Amino acid sequence: MIEKSFRLSNAFRHTFLPNSSRLFSPQNIQIEIWDINKRAKESKFHPGIFCMRNIEISNQGNIFVIRGGCNNGQSEFRIYETDTLNCIDEFSLMEECSNAKFTNDDKCLVFGTWSGNIYSYNIEEKKTTKQFSLENHSFNLIHNGKHNNNLYIAAVIKASEHNNYANHYILDYDIAKKTGSQICFADKINIRRSEDGKVIQVSGLALHNKKLAILISSYGGKENEKVVSTAKTYIYDTETKEITLIKENFKMRDVFDRHSCIAWSNSGNKLAFIGLNEVYITDTESNDEKAVPFERASSVAFSNCDMGIAVGGDKAKLFKI
Repeated sequence: MIEKSFRLSNAFRHTFLPNSSRLFSPQNIQIEIWDINKRAKESKFHPGIFCMRNIEISNQGNIFVIRGGCNNGQSEFRIYETDTLNCIDEFSLMEECSNAKFTNDDKCLVFGTWSGNIYSYNIEEKKTTKQFSLENHSFNLIHNGKHNNNLYIAAVIKASEHNNYANHYILDYDIAKKTGSQICFADKINIRRSEDGKVIQVSGLALHNKKLAILISSYGGKENEKVVSTAKTYIYDTETKEITLIKENFKMRDVFDRHSCIAWSNSGNKLAFIGLNEVYITDTESNDEKAVPFERASSVAFSNCDMGIAVGGDKAKLFKI
């Protein structure tokens, strides 16, 4: 049951701090910090970084990283303490990067680039290391497994003179063994090219323990001058390699921050993802589904106790569930 809600900052994404009542709402050049128990804005924070593209909070919740927008092909990263908001480290890379993720021990960051490289950054040693690269590839989204050493990456084989279409797939890469394989959905999903030539892409990934939630979309035209896609949601068991269809043939808008358009609850029994004018919340154990009306949703995030869900967009709200 969806109960009362209250307005949040008009931010493209909202991020809850672990074991805390604080909520970070990153905007273009600032972050607003909320106390959701008091339903009040606590403070504003101006990191002085150009066009925030991604914010990620460590597993312990004591530090967070901001990735700045690409400026002449350069990506900028800054690491802050969550309590003091002091910048404790910064580094840059002369490549356009995707979202950054903390490793399980919070000692490193991992991120991919549009040039087909995967890097790790050791926070203590202040050292960037290239883990691997794939020619003619672009890496758009990345998640790291909590139960293994693997990275799950939304990868794109770029179009070329021999291939007019960019081929999208998911790469399962074992960091320790330095080997990778394509997650194959040959019988159930075509995430390469449909018969009518429309590219089908990976639009969202969310990982909880051994379950990888996948949002697949294909171009469906425009509505009110906004790109609209036809989408499907699946759950992939990273251990058994089984895949389950959760919802199919629903519409969604193309969003800026694909990292946040699908999310697991902390308990792992609920999955939320955005639609065209609603947010869907699915109980993966009972298969019950709730649709929360919401225009132009851009992101979803569960609160620490799973009693609330923050929805980003022009009229961002926190719903009690």
